[in-house]
Amino acid sequence: MVAGAVAVLLGHSAPEGFWIRHTPRTSEHLEVLAERFDVTEAEIRAWNGLDADDPLPRGKSLRIRARATPPPLQLQRVLLVEPTRWEEAARTFEVDEAQLRAWNPRYRGYETRLPKRALLSLWRESGVTRYPMPAFDAPLPDIEPIPGGLSIGRPQIGRLKHGVQLPPSEDYEIQLESEAYGSSATIWHLRRGLTEFRRASGYRGLLRVGSISREGGRQLRGHASHQSGRDADIRLPIMAGAPEHGQLYASQIDWHATWALVDALVRTGGVQFIFLEQRHHRQLERAAQRLGAEPERIERVMAYVIHAKGHRSHLHVRFLCAPEETACKG
Repeated sequence: MVAGAVAVLLGHSAPEGFWIRHTPRTSEHLEVLAERFDVTEAEIRAWNGLDADDPLPRGKSLRIRARATPPPLQLQRVLLVEPTRWEEAARTFEVDEAQLRAWNPRYRGYETRLPKRALLSLWRESGVTRYPMPAFDAPLPDIEPIPGGLSIGRPQIGRLKHGVQLPPSEDYEIQLESEAYGSSATIWHLRRGLTEFRRASGYRGLLRVGSISREGGRQLRGHASHQSGRDADIRLPIMAGAPEHGQLYASQIDWHATWALVDALVRTGGVQFIFLEQRHHRQLERAAQRLGAEPERIERVMAYVIHAKGHRSHLHVRFLCAPEETACKG
């Protein structure tokens, strides 16, 4: 359970605290957890029914009433092409060398230099710096709609009348302006969702909006849909060091930020579906749990997330027809 609906700023203290769930890693001890979340070791034991001599459970989540909100940590795996010294690897990835060694016990026998093609595990901070998320019914940004754009027909066989172009913003980057047109309702809900995502999560990394539709809609090269101004592609938020283009591995995706993005979009009330490959659904749910989301909220948001092959590095968001769009279908 998360206490309160107001986002807590990174580094600020919350005297009453708020509930989160945290799964201890192999290298993480009770003392580390207590310091990270500004609580005592005795409190962690009491909240989780652990006796004084009980070891930390591995692979099971702990309930912690955190008083501080450091960014959540996420596992990244990095392949080293050439033999690399421990201190050089630590400097490259901006982590402590001793911590890097603790995260990678498989290479304990390599005292000074890691071998060629070593697969390193790194625990890096997410770009989410504010949590818990606002309440599901919390007010969204007040953004003036741009009238006139109407969706006609279906996303797979349709067109766009008086298409509205997504305006530039500091909250997102537009990949291709000629494919950034949508219905008035789509553009309004999309802008509100992206602005709320930034405001609620504190994520300041890259957020790129890909194809929506052409100005008049109809067939868009490389897409089966995106014809009626109701579909928008959004590249998944990435961890530090991940590529800005091309396919992403699961460990390169900032899953906490992705959950915050999906949550913000759904809260606009304008989303019909969000397409994402099934292999990523569990990652999304786990990130939500680590951010303290209620099970009911996770179930409610995930009901909008639908499997679609080929959607592993981006979200494909389909928005609803607006009431005034009498020729909009599907």
